[in-house]
Amino acid sequence: AKYISDITGLPITKKKGLREIFAGDWEGKDYKYIEEHYPEDYKAWREDIGNTKCFGGESVLELAERFSKAVLEIAEENDGKTVVIAAHSAPLRAMRCVFAEEPLSKMQEYNWLNNASVSVVEFKDGKYEIKLWAEDSHLAEINAKYQ
Repeated sequence: AKYISDITGLPITKKKGLREIFAGDWEGKDYKYIEEHYPEDYKAWREDIGNTKCFGGESVLELAERFSKAVLEIAEENDGKTVVIAAHSAPLRAMRCVFAEEPLSKMQEYNWLNNASVSVVEFKDGKYEIKLWAEDSHLAEINAKYQ
C-alpha cells in the first residue's frame, strides 16, 4: 500500500475489517511451533483451511465475513472508481471464494498469494467478477535475484 501511495500521491486509508486473520494463541508463532503445540488444529488448518479456526482466535468464516463486509463497503462507496486494497494471503484466498460464490472449503485448492501479487476484481450490479488473480510476473526479476 505504501509503495502505491508513494507513486500516486494518494493517501492510505486503513480499514480494520481488512486486517489479517486473528490467530489467537498462534499469533507470533512459526509453523513448526504451532505444529508441535497444536498438532490437531494445525493438521485441520493444513487440510481444510476454509473450515478451521486458529486456537483462541478467529475462524476463517469469521475472517471471510468481516473482510467481505469491508470490501463491499469500499466497493459501494467507490462505485465506478478504481481502488486498491492491500491485504494478506489468507483473507484474499477467502475472498476468492466469496467473489466466485464458492464454499470456503475451496480455499484449500488456491495457492498462497505471493507478496506484491496483483489481483483485479470488478464489482458491478452487486456482483464480483475476477478479472485477474495473483499475477506476479512483474516480480520475476526480483525473485531471480534472491534465489
